[in-house]
Amino acid sequence: MTTISIDGPKPVHEEMRGLAGSWDRAIDTLRRLRGIKRRNFQVVAGMTLVARNAALVDDTIAAIRREVPGFDRGDLHLNIGHESTHYFANDGVLGGEATDSVAAAIEAHRGRGGGLHPVRFLEDRYQALVADYYRNRRSPLPCTALSSSCFIDPYWHVYPCSIWDRSVGSLRDEQFDFGRIWASGSTVEARAAVRAGQCPHCWTPCEAYPTILGNLAKALRPARL
Repeated sequence: MTTISIDGPKPVHEEMRGLAGSWDRAIDTLRRLRGIKRRNFQVVAGMTLVARNAALVDDTIAAIRREVPGFDRGDLHLNIGHESTHYFANDGVLGGEATDSVAAAIEAHRGRGGGLHPVRFLEDRYQALVADYYRNRRSPLPCTALSSSCFIDPYWHVYPCSIWDRSVGSLRDEQFDFGRIWASGSTVEARAAVRAGQCPHCWTPCEAYPTILGNLAKALRPARL
């Protein structure tokens, strides 16, 4: 699956991105990629919700649909905003903002796309637990970062995830031997900390989706399919 990030209708998208012309380029990319007809090649739009754009989900769908024929509600995938020093470089940007509007927008959108595609299932489980994350500010499920996934930045530093700024090694320093880093003492210690819930806690799709797969029974309990 290929996801093109779109944060709202054109004025809002460009305001949030701080880049004039970014809406038109995103839409052109979305249109061109959706024109590629290949088996198992799915192209969608991804919208990260924060207080600024939470009320604009329907407007965003309508705006995209005017430019991309056949774009459906199920083609817009929602996630929630986070802060990260080493990935987003936005530490402090979202601090203290209201989340009720985001949770309400997620719930209103959830399940309206239809379909039983595996990604749709994961997205539904992810969205079903957003309110729980906001309520407790902890991962709703035991995180599987450094057990089933990790994050590698453009400079080859390896982190547990895109949120926790705790490098466990450098691929460049280890001659790109990933197995050596995966089995290193620093990774073992960080992995144990994740399992003990001693990480910053988040609910980003990159970490949440493998976490859902690693906790399927628990993920289904609070769900409404």
